[in-house]
Amino acid sequence: MAQLRLKQIYETLIEAGLTPQSIRGDWQDSTSCRIVCDSRQMQVGDLFVAQKGATVDSHDFINDELISKAAAILYENPQFDGRFPRSIRIERARSAISWLAAAAFDHPERELQILGVTGTNGKTSSCWLIHSCLELLGKRTLYIGTLGVVGLSNSEEGLHTTPDPWSLFRILAKARDEGIQYVALEVSSHALDQDRLGPIRCCAVGFTSLSRDHLDYHKTMQHYIDSKLRLLQHYRKPSALCFVARQVVAQIPPEQLQVPFVCYGLNASGEAEVDLDIKAVIEHQQAHVSRVQVTDGVGTRTGELPFFVSYAIENFVLALAMVEASTGDRLVPESWNQLAPIPGRLELVVTAEQALVQLPTMLVDYAHSPDSLEQTLLSLRPFTASKLWCVFGCGGDRDRGKRSLMGAIAMQWADAIVLTSDNPRSEDPEAIIDDIEQGLHSLTEGKTKAKLVYRESDRRQAIHLAASLADKNDVILVAGKGHETYQEIMGERRHFDDREVCRCALKDRQALALTDNLE
Repeated sequence: MAQLRLKQIYETLIEAGLTPQSIRGDWQDSTSCRIVCDSRQMQVGDLFVAQKGATVDSHDFINDELISKAAAILYENPQFDGRFPRSIRIERARSAISWLAAAAFDHPERELQILGVTGTNGKTSSCWLIHSCLELLGKRTLYIGTLGVVGLSNSEEGLHTTPDPWSLFRILAKARDEGIQYVALEVSSHALDQDRLGPIRCCAVGFTSLSRDHLDYHKTMQHYIDSKLRLLQHYRKPSALCFVARQVVAQIPPEQLQVPFVCYGLNASGEAEVDLDIKAVIEHQQAHVSRVQVTDGVGTRTGELPFFVSYAIENFVLALAMVEASTGDRLVPESWNQLAPIPGRLELVVTAEQALVQLPTMLVDYAHSPDSLEQTLLSLRPFTASKLWCVFGCGGDRDRGKRSLMGAIAMQWADAIVLTSDNPRSEDPEAIIDDIEQGLHSLTEGKTKAKLVYRESDRRQAIHLAASLADKNDVILVAGKGHETYQEIMGERRHFDDREVCRCALKDRQALALTDNLE
């Protein structure tokens, strides 16, 4: 773990605007120490940072043994004033951790152009497309987000949408050392609320969408919104442009945004009346390909994109705008069809022998909020010749309120539903499905579309069930996990990849069909 001198720690706190409210001992010497936030990792000579978290207050772990080991202590609770030989009390220890992590890695953020994106849905797709657009322009670039860390000599899996401060600045330092110029960074509401970005100031920021999510953490929509807005209001360079989606502008008044912004979106009928500074028009669509016209302040361009859903096209518009604003270069439309596909985002699942027999179409998508599930189902409807199936569940130990909402959405827009597990974590999968089912029965008869509803808490069996029952002209959406390669049950992460299971289910269906043909 990187170390900092005590004098450097004090100077970093002042630079961050974290003025000490109480200070004891000498902070001007050159003693170096590790910064530790977990009392179990304490060694002699470490600096311990005590903070009140969402579920744990690390002040509770301060004892005589820890005090005897610590070279110094940073803390928030005034009840500890005067108890430590060398200490500083500040208001926001979380913010201090981020700034200290940046200083420990010699402030890599100062040498990188960081493009940050927030929003309920669309962060991953937008940042992946930013990464892809930058590569098409010949820029060395790094992606950090839900899909992991992509672009370094050694890629890493992602545990959080936005990494913890020590991981984040370690990754940025490696990017700097490897000569990377640009970083596409997904920024979650949790990261913004917890000040994980520290001294990062983005050269462009985007706000993709806004709907209910993570209220188990934020408690209210207003707190959730306020957290999202911090990216625009605090974590950008003064010259950085803010790009805000049409539907976000329709929900948040400009006076609440508090920053100048560029509004972007699809020029589609039925949308809220919001003036678009950058707009896209879909000229033609077929499965997996769209011909799109994009108009901005410079002019109009038309090209083909390797995807067909409207929200992916809107995310491309954001990516294009942010990349061009940051680099000053224009991406020619002839290159748009070379964009890298987005893992786990309406990813088509096929088998090598699928041409031998007609099978239902299966797609895997990460949709795990009410809004994202609805948008995904609506996007698939025009390309469904017969029935649209939806296989999904909801995560355990998370916002229970969205479960019935997602049930109602599936009931309204799918023809057949298989309710199953997502990541049940410590909850009973059957109880989670019970919560979802409440939404199935909340609609009036006139709004109900789904005629077939099945329950199968074993996700593997649920996917096989849908594949075995679907007609060859049906479309099956397996939603909620997308790119994830695990399932978390009772504290244990087990290997589980929806795409692998779908391929297996299609092969089983294919074998059955071939047997029927032989008979």
